[in-house]
Amino acid sequence: MPQSVLVEIGEVVRAAPRAGATADEIAAWYLLKARLLEHVAGETTGSEATAVRTWAMKARERAASLTTSSRDSARTARRAAGSGPAS
Repeated sequence: MPQSVLVEIGEVVRAAPRAGATADEIAAWYLLKARLLEHVAGETTGSEATAVRTWAMKARERAASLTTSSRDSARTARRAAGSGPAS
């Protein structure tokens, strides 16, 4: 396994969200994980590469859902506080 993948694995492990992490922090971690998985998929072939690319896609989807959820929560809070537009 090339050094760069090992370095990326270390980055993903060190960046793992801790208790109390915000949705944006967790989403950033999922994006980091997706980049690692895409790198690994590029170094494998066949069904293994396909599976790893699928995991990367799911990680990106999870990140997107977290950031959407975070934005929706912020809008709801602003609306409830009457402090700004809903968008």
